[in-house]
Amino acid sequence: MKNFTKILVALSLAATFSFAQDDEYEDDESPWGSTEETQEEEAEEQAQEATSPASVSAPAEEKEDVVAKVLARKKAKDAERKQQEEERGMSAIDQMEEENAAREARSGNRITDNFGFGIHGAFDYSNLYGLAQDWDLGEDEDAPAGIGFEVGIAFRIPMLPIIQFTPEIAYRMSKLKQEDEAYNRNFRQQDLIMPLYVRVMPLDWLYLGAGVQLGLNLTNKASIDGEVDLGGGLGKTQHSITENIEQSSFNFGLLFAVGGYIVKGLSVDFRLYMGLNDMYPDFKSDDEDNTEYSKLINLYGAKLMSYKFGIGYWFM
Repeated sequence: MKNFTKILVALSLAATFSFAQDDEYEDDESPWGSTEETQEEEAEEQAQEATSPASVSAPAEEKEDVVAKVLARKKAKDAERKQQEEERGMSAIDQMEEENAAREARSGNRITDNFGFGIHGAFDYSNLYGLAQDWDLGEDEDAPAGIGFEVGIAFRIPMLPIIQFTPEIAYRMSKLKQEDEAYNRNFRQQDLIMPLYVRVMPLDWLYLGAGVQLGLNLTNKASIDGEVDLGGGLGKTQHSITENIEQSSFNFGLLFAVGGYIVKGLSVDFRLYMGLNDMYPDFKSDDEDNTEYSKLINLYGAKLMSYKFGIGYWFM
């Protein structure tokens, strides 16, 4: 019995020792391979890492960085393109402004394109023409002639791009004089005149005009001044006769003009007025029977011709 017991104890110890060696052998093999449990644990860890926020967000952040860089480059290119377009546009605008400025300098701001008004004044040299009887025994150069001036307001009404209608109203005063060896005849008159003409501008700074001029006589006076021999050795004295000459209350004629702009709003012009109606249609003089004045008194058929040099300024 005792021997049987010893045998059982010995077998138990051997089995225990064998199991212990198997455990150590398994522990020694773990560095060289993975057991099924280890593989399952590693798979679970990889799944957790794959599903973790850090592992998911990493590729998204990279994509966002790439998109942001692309958008930034596109935005920079768009800004550069826009800047180039603006520079080209500004250069074109600057060029247009320079051309307009040059044109305005030549044409007075092209005010002919707009409605406006201004003032106009002129000095004139006038003479009578068309006399039925020549003055001073046929010497035409001795026909009445003299100077005058006019000042008034003008309006500008555009009609077409290069055409405008320019009505004016002005006050005019003049004095004509006819000289003879012994006598001088003076004609003084004041008129309200209305030039109505059309301007055509073949160039920005140059215009040509044609139309009519109407006139309303306000006052007129004619006188003969000379020396009279008193006889009897008494010598001579100055003698003045005021004539009763009826001048036409209304006159009209043709008007031609050429002018140009010298600075913005300021223009100069030359005009020719040629009267068409008789200034003294019912001529009568208190001295018409006096042979001493016979070569001074015949004004029948007299018409007015004026050469005018004027300057104007347009307010708008």
